[in-house]
Amino acid sequence: TFISHGCGGSYNINADPSVTMTEDTVDPETPPEFQYAKGSFKTLFNPVIDRHLPHLVGGLDVALRDIEAGEEIFDNYLTLVSNKADWKELVKGLKAQCKSK
Repeated sequence: TFISHGCGGSYNINADPSVTMTEDTVDPETPPEFQYAKGSFKTLFNPVIDRHLPHLVGGLDVALRDIEAGEEIFDNYLTLVSNKADWKELVKGLKAQCKSK
């Protein structure tokens, strides 16, 4: 199954139902603190965690509402960022992608 980014908060799956940020409401210069709240990014390098970080950060998505048969699945890609260095580029890219729709 292919999952796209849900522009403007139109995502119907996510690992954390309390997340309400969208590409329009975030600051590209300031990553949200929840991504780093557990301190897992401050530990020593661990190649096992590094390889699986995208899954650990955002791989436990659940449906936020009933999804109809044949309906496209959208996630909030903003919650998949695993390091501060990628945040600005991701936000800029999502803004451009969503603006063209």
